[in-house]
Amino acid sequence: MNNPLALDNQLAARSTRYFAVVTLCLLPLALIVRINAKLPITWLWYLALIAVTFSFFVTSKLPRLKAKYCVILNAFMALCVLMPSSQTATIAAQKNLPISYFGTYKVMAVIVALLAPFPHYAGYILLSFCLLIPPIQVLLFSPEIIHASGHYEPWITMCYALVAFLVLHHRISTLKLHANLIESQTKEKSLRDFAEVAMALRDLTNTPLQSLDLLTDLLREEKISQKQASELLSRTTYRLRDLMQVLSEQQKKIARQQVQESMNSMDIIRQAFGSINNYGKKDD
Repeated sequence: MNNPLALDNQLAARSTRYFAVVTLCLLPLALIVRINAKLPITWLWYLALIAVTFSFFVTSKLPRLKAKYCVILNAFMALCVLMPSSQTATIAAQKNLPISYFGTYKVMAVIVALLAPFPHYAGYILLSFCLLIPPIQVLLFSPEIIHASGHYEPWITMCYALVAFLVLHHRISTLKLHANLIESQTKEKSLRDFAEVAMALRDLTNTPLQSLDLLTDLLREEKISQKQASELLSRTTYRLRDLMQVLSEQQKKIARQQVQESMNSMDIIRQAFGSINNYGKKDD
């Protein structure tokens, strides 16, 4: 059985790796914008390139990296990629250049909404960067961006982030609903398989038990000799011996939980059938 924590770590590492690949595609676009606007390429762009490349190789070499570290890598990549965009916006506004301000923020919001990183709260953290950093930068440090952008920024970027929040929430809800549906179907199949096995065991043991009852009555009434009874008993129980052999082989493959070891067999059977009955009532 798969460890849920290990599976979560694997999903988080894979999601971070995909996010690194996608954000890596943003860096050439930011470079093109700087070149067209004749703006200098600063150390922040190279830092972003190093951060994204580092995150990609870390998650590739450690495919089961802990989810909390994956969230840190996502946040680190996003900040390193977004900061050059903020710097470009400040320099372009000072020179009153007609460029798309905070373009990387807008594209990042769309990417996060569509990618829906795992764990899911990482997506909300990344979108918070896109929502909060532009107005903080404009209102506190670079108010000239408002005039240079025709009074459209940072409000357009914030609208992108808010819409991305709604899309991300919808995608996460859909993914959780789909996961619950698969879990429900898997549980239903397991319970039905168990019920079929239980019915088969009942059929296999029913005939030998009836034969034993008949043999007991014959011996009690002394209508059969001990030798005949022994032969009949041997033929009657061969199906039970075959059944026990099959069950013994399966017992070696199944590790019973400690809780079940402290319970007797009848309690285990009652508990299993109780789960089946409760599941059937939920479906009704």
